[in-house]
Amino acid sequence: MATLAAVRRPCSEHFNERLHRGACAGAPIRDPLTGRLAGLLNISCWHKDAGPLVPALAHNAASAVEQRLAELGSERERALMREFLSIGRKFGRPAITVGDGLTMANRPAADLLEARRPAPRPMISPAALGLAGGSTTFCKVCADLMAGCPAGTWTLVEGEPGAGKLTLAEAAHHARDREAPLVMIEPADRPEDTTARLDQASSNGSARRTVVLRHPESFTPTALAAVMAWMASQSGHPERPWLVATASVATELPAGLLRALPVTLTVPPLRYRIDDVRETIYRKINTYGISVTPR
Repeated sequence: MATLAAVRRPCSEHFNERLHRGACAGAPIRDPLTGRLAGLLNISCWHKDAGPLVPALAHNAASAVEQRLAELGSERERALMREFLSIGRKFGRPAITVGDGLTMANRPAADLLEARRPAPRPMISPAALGLAGGSTTFCKVCADLMAGCPAGTWTLVEGEPGAGKLTLAEAAHHARDREAPLVMIEPADRPEDTTARLDQASSNGSARRTVVLRHPESFTPTALAAVMAWMASQSGHPERPWLVATASVATELPAGLLRALPVTLTVPPLRYRIDDVRETIYRKINTYGISVTPR
């Protein structure tokens, strides 16, 4: 019990009747350089002999061990420390020291590292896309998808049936440019229609047009070949359309198609987004013309 309490782990009292006659006190031993738990000192005695001196003795002994650990620190660590302090005093330049389990940086180095840290990307909420929900996982998927919009990064959006993959792709396109063309390629399309739509997407002058491949795993071989040929023709084109493919998370897509989609995002099902259920239900009811206001 004292052992677990000293390292701040959950514990309970002894239930063995024989152990009720004993008592123990423990104290953690931490590495002075890293602050990590290096060991534990435990003193056990008969209950009748226990008193406030036993815990005090344990803590004093643990402190003595920690002091000895500091004295027995490796020569390499002490050399690193001396050199680190010497550079800071003599030159005032940025300095970083890295050793086994030990990393130190002076203030100039810390300021440089902080300045080079990229600014946090603003989180785009589903509401900004006209979607219901506000859970952390769904917000991240929305933000990651919109992050690829400026560069037109081709993206695979996968998820279970009904997770909202197509809705998310359409919402991202409309948030990008509601007036720009949105070309939808469906599995039921005839191969000649697929080719015509892709040619239309290529010839359209809008730089913000979007092509959505809906369930490419269900495309016929002819349609899939046409799509792959079109994607190859668009590779490296400065004004190529933004392409988003939606697929079931359980399906296996052709390797060539996956190589052309550098980013994969997974839309979590609604059962994993409990916080979004209420708003989603109200939003769905409102689409049928029934006005419902959440309380």
